[in-house]
Amino acid sequence: MNALEIVAGVFLLIACLLIIVSTMLQNPKQGGLGSSFGSTESYFGRIGRR
Repeated sequence: MNALEIVAGVFLLIACLLIIVSTMLQNPKQGGLGSSFGSTESYFGRIGRR
């Protein structure tokens, strides 16, 4: 490995860690993971009730 690959790898690792930490520090707005995976009401659920 040359020096450029090492520097790029360290930069990528630091960037990934910063993204993970900043995501974990955010306050959840509503629903948490349930809203991401469809456990909340969806568009198709409303159509089916007509």
